[in-house]
Amino acid sequence: MKYRVLGRTGLIVSEIGLGGHEYRRPLPTTLLKWGEIDMEKFMATQPVRNEIFRRAIDLGINYFDTTFIEEAMSLGNALKSLRIERERIHIAAMIISPFRKMGQNHRSRWVDIIKDEIERILGALHTKYIDVFNLTFPEDDYSREKFDVLMNIFKEAKEEGKIR
Repeated sequence: MKYRVLGRTGLIVSEIGLGGHEYRRPLPTTLLKWGEIDMEKFMATQPVRNEIFRRAIDLGINYFDTTFIEEAMSLGNALKSLRIERERIHIAAMIISPFRKMGQNHRSRWVDIIKDEIERILGALHTKYIDVFNLTFPEDDYSREKFDVLMNIFKEAKEEGKIR
């Protein structure tokens, strides 16, 4: 495997990463929609995903990307089950449409909404930190005020060591 520095992060990542949609494929087709999980079927199919992760790591892949919460859960469960040292891999995670989520609530709830989302992702991954945090569809209900609040939350999370 070849490795490169990821932008300005200083992280040394494999040229090939494994994205969450790929390890989402073995999930049961009975999911009603993204984010709704039949936990019994989800856990029953986890060994298939564990094997995907084990094989990827054996081949030198150290960069894993998650989008939806079930992808984070799959990766987190695999890392826990396979006893993979967290420091051996780099994880990217994201919040989808953060400004829309903020806009659907009173401004007094914005900070809690985003902080809760970060904690939910950390919990699903069974980790204390996320290496790279992305925003998906940030233009959805964007405002400068929401952006400033979000960036302050990310700065705080970085200072706390939750986001590298």
